Amino acid sequence: NGSISLGQDHLLWGYGQNGRMVLSERAPVYPYIRLDYQPLKWLRFHYAHSWLQSNLIDSVHRYPTTGGTPPDYRERYIPKFMATHSLQFTPTKGLDIAIGESIVYSESLDIGFLMPLNFFKIYDNNRSNYNLQAGSNGQFFLGISSRNHLKKTHLYATWFIDEVRFGDIFNKKTRRNQFGYNIGASVTDVFLPYLTLSAEYSRINPFVYSNLIPAQLYTHHDYSLGDWMGNNNDRWNVQVQYTPIPKLRTLLRFNQMRKGGPGNVFLQYNAVPQPEFLFDYQKKRQDVFFQVRYEWLNSVYFNGSYQWQNQTLANGQNQRGSTIQLGLQVGLR
Repeated sequence: NGSISLGQDHLLWGYGQNGRMVLSERAPVYPYIRLDYQPLKWLRFHYAHSWLQSNLIDSVHRYPTTGGTPPDYRERYIPKFMATHSLQFTPTKGLDIAIGESIVYSESLDIGFLMPLNFFKIYDNNRSNYNLQAGSNGQFFLGISSRNHLKKTHLYATWFIDEVRFGDIFNKKTRRNQFGYNIGASVTDVFLPYLTLSAEYSRINPFVYSNLIPAQLYTHHDYSLGDWMGNNNDRWNVQVQYTPIPKLRTLLRFNQMRKGGPGNVFLQYNAVPQPEFLFDYQKKRQDVFFQVRYEWLNSVYFNGSYQWQNQTLANGQNQRGSTIQLGLQVGLR
């Protein structure tokens, strides 16, 4: 009822049609050790420890080489790691409720984060003596999924917490709501067999994924470990999937996205009140995407797609364009 594995891949966590908020496939793959254990039929436990790339040179360990070709220094990157664990409860068939914690830390491997049952945030507070400059970058996250409690319907939601003051969550002057969330639904066999309608809304508040210590950003190779749009944004996603005949699949999708600026460390830690959502407004984008996919022979696919895009920048400038793609895939799904 469990497994231990070592690998180099993405660790995925959360729900989403157009990106996962907690752990996604946005960043390059990374090595990890992983434990999955199911002690009870209704309870699952997951733990993983990953080795990440900070992309920051450790100048303390820089020393000359004998090659004679500039740059003639041995360079070493600041080590970066991530530990994560979560519990998934299934109180009834089709209902999954999950809660988890992750922490990104740097400099040296810490045995405390190699303990699957350790409470990372409390352990980090103690080892850093509650000194923000000496601590690590911790997160909490929750997810819920309901399948077929409403006939042929999937409902889901995710909440990713970087920092929050629960007592001030509705106080506009003192709140620090640095979290993101999404909520979505899909219904199958609507009006016609094999017709699926789905909709999703995602919002990520300012400064989520960020940190005052550059080696502890929620990134790998400077790519976000979470949502591909980063922070200070929201988007709507509505799509229709239909299989009119066997081997022929069609997809029609509409996206609308709004994006604000990333801000800076001073605003994140010192601004009172915190900047409003979508501050330093950057752009608004709308996309319409249509795709047809036909399996001609076993594992031989013909693909065709059309995408229309309309983007409005903060200065009012409007940019429009469209793309048509035709393709053939063999042995790929």
